[in-house]
Amino acid sequence: MTSLGEATLPMPADRRDLSPLFAPRSVVVAGASDVSGKFGYEVARGALRGEHRRSVYLLNRSAATVADRRAYASFAEIGEAPDLVVLATPAPTVPAVVDAALAAGARAFLGLTAGMEETAERAIAERIRAAGAVLVGPNCIGLADAESELELYAWGRFSAGSVAVLSHSGALGMDIGRGVSDAGLGVSRIVSMGNCADLQPADLVRDLIRHEPTKVIAVYCESLGDGRDFLRAAAEARDAGKPVVALVADPTDATTRAAMTHTRALLSDGRVVRAAYRAAGVVQVHSIADLVDAVRVLAAPRRPLGRRIAVVSEGGGPGIIAADAMARAGLHVPEFSPALQERLGAVVHEVGSPANPVDIGSGGTVSAISAAAEMVMESGEVDAVVITGLGSSSDFFIKESVRSAQTDRAMIGNLPEAEALKGLETTSAKDHTGAEMFVAASSRTGVPGYGAFFDPALTTAHIIDSGGCPVFRSVDSVAQAVALAVPRDDEDADVPELPEPRGDLSDDDYFTVRGFLQGAGIRYAHAHRVSSLDEALTAAREIGYPVVLKALGSMHKSDDGGVALGLDSDAELAEAFAGMSHLGSEAYSVEEMVVAAASAELILGAQVDHQFGPVVMVGVGGVYSELLSDVAVELAPIGVDRAERLIRSLRGASLLTGHRGRPALALRAAAEALSALSRLIASSPGIAEIEINPLLLSTDRAVGLDARAVRHGHR
Repeated sequence: MTSLGEATLPMPADRRDLSPLFAPRSVVVAGASDVSGKFGYEVARGALRGEHRRSVYLLNRSAATVADRRAYASFAEIGEAPDLVVLATPAPTVPAVVDAALAAGARAFLGLTAGMEETAERAIAERIRAAGAVLVGPNCIGLADAESELELYAWGRFSAGSVAVLSHSGALGMDIGRGVSDAGLGVSRIVSMGNCADLQPADLVRDLIRHEPTKVIAVYCESLGDGRDFLRAAAEARDAGKPVVALVADPTDATTRAAMTHTRALLSDGRVVRAAYRAAGVVQVHSIADLVDAVRVLAAPRRPLGRRIAVVSEGGGPGIIAADAMARAGLHVPEFSPALQERLGAVVHEVGSPANPVDIGSGGTVSAISAAAEMVMESGEVDAVVITGLGSSSDFFIKESVRSAQTDRAMIGNLPEAEALKGLETTSAKDHTGAEMFVAASSRTGVPGYGAFFDPALTTAHIIDSGGCPVFRSVDSVAQAVALAVPRDDEDADVPELPEPRGDLSDDDYFTVRGFLQGAGIRYAHAHRVSSLDEALTAAREIGYPVVLKALGSMHKSDDGGVALGLDSDAELAEAFAGMSHLGSEAYSVEEMVVAAASAELILGAQVDHQFGPVVMVGVGGVYSELLSDVAVELAPIGVDRAERLIRSLRGASLLTGHRGRPALALRAAAEALSALSRLIASSPGIAEIEINPLLLSTDRAVGLDARAVRHGHR
């Protein structure tokens, strides 16, 4: 196993060298202390545990010794260019310490100091970058790397393993580190990122791609800096076989912000984050327990490549419950082919079932269950196998029987106690052999295996788990973890590249926005701008009744009484015009009334997210979209095929595709409009939000009936 400094992967020319951070040849703890509980105390002792790997210097201007080691008063006294400097000094002293360290040749900094002003943080980060060095933090609690035996994480020590942990919160980082350590996976590297004045999560993820011990990356990020860059880094890690699992809060209440458009109201932070992480292949979880479960599946030697799951149990009840859990998690428990069921008949009891779930029959042994699992793994009909319901055939039963036999001779009939116990021990040994069979079959076939045992401490469970087939306490935990780990089968599951900027929107006037959308190829009903009743009547006669009258200048015209539909004559138009006089509009739109025997309304919207950039959404219901909240979201831009799949993913998609005798609507035309809108938001830097609400679908076309936009700086 090579160290980071000796990694075989080349360092890309545009990436900064982080080896001084994680495999330093020397460490200076500036602010080292003998006072227990201080950062300088905890980190100094952690640094000294790696003294056999590197030089460690403790910097303290007022003490001769710290931790029974010599304390240095300045970098000049040290006489060696430090690779890594830990900043554990008070905030006012940090700029001077950084300058002195850089003058001494420092290449990396770990900023533990809290309480610095933002402008001071920026100035220090710029100074460090200008010198070609790197900074983690400030306001963090440290980092550690198991391979290089670097321990600089205050108040946290973790078993070495394969999971890297990146966390803005030092406390949550400790909890995640302990969780994966307790699960037997261990930590390959942990970084408390703090305020990220310099290095961003994307930088740290990319460096982990080159970190050989890391197999899975667990992150908790409160801010991503350049969100698109983080997504690209996560996608690169995924493609390198190192999936990213993100612990996230999921805010969905959009009422905390002013919603100038329906799009802004519908595009909550939670929806955007889910869409962004989905595009990059990031596994999203909402608790540390779920994170640990997902990481256990992803860190195992074999990962599920699809959603077809076999359930093998010793009883019908456990199998049914397990199959139900798989279905609720979005997994598929397919019925086996007749040929496979026939083969399974050799090990399934006559009262059992060879279908999926497989019921071996009450009292079935671990060996029988493993034999059935092996047949299923060899069949090519499933992507993973879950065994469960081993309560009576596992060593739980053995232990309980032995305990009872020692106190109740009646339990074992007329057999001498020694013979009974010997028989129970033989059964236990067979169960252990069966567990080993299960592991071996999974390894040989490449089909991942999982166990769901109420007591994972049982010997059979331990054999299975330690053999690379994770064991969980419940079938629900298995199902949720496997469902999270299954790769997306979406052919467009990637972070889209942003196009070059094109012509921008000059203002947010209704007709200007309509023209901008029409220029992108989106169809609109015929319309005229008017400012008086006479002009409105002339326009209506030219268009042909029935028409629509809209009072311009209001963002929510329908809610304000500024829209009148189906006006069939001059008299009706005049009445509607008079009814809108209270709105004080200086301009109106007279439009063709689009009528279709079969139709449905969609909302198409797009906005620039503060983290991830342009996103696009589609929802059912048009003006009722906020009430229905049937919305699908993706990063922009998207192609027409992806746009069509996004529309089909809506709960109400059956209204568009032909349901219970209804004709199918022009879904492809809607997809073309959605794709065009996504390209507009991605290539028009001046637009903050833009939407078509509603887009009317008929059997042969998709027509925009309204348009609105918000430019940056004009909310």
